Amino acid sequence: MLSTDVIVGFPFETVNGLKETLNVIRETSPEILNITRYSPRPGTAAFSWKTPSTNQTSLWSQIFSNVHKEISAKSMERFVGRKIDVLITERGKGGTLLARDINYRPVILKKGSLGERRKVNVKYSTPFYLVGE
Repeated sequence: MLSTDVIVGFPFETVNGLKETLNVIRETSPEILNITRYSPRPGTAAFSWKTPSTNQTSLWSQIFSNVHKEISAKSMERFVGRKIDVLITERGKGGTLLARDINYRPVILKKGSLGERRKVNVKYSTPFYLVGE
């Protein structure tokens, strides 16, 4: 599983640089993509540098989020119909349980007990979690 971080809105960032970064993200298809908007930190060289507008940075962040959602949806879809091993780690919303597979992918279940390890059938997926039974 590939994971990476991207900071958008760093001073002197260019649209061309962002496009190149997006191309790398599309080519490598990381399952986990942490997107952070740059914020100046006192005491750093970049603190006094001019940063892109908040609107521009928000737009760039949204573009990266949309690309990641597409990548994640394709990645999760490949598990539908498979049996996977999970560990039930916590209670979820609406009486569900949250389990994790060996690569920490979230799997939502209706039945089980906290701490239980089990093999589940993946019934469907969303861009950010699997649903099993």
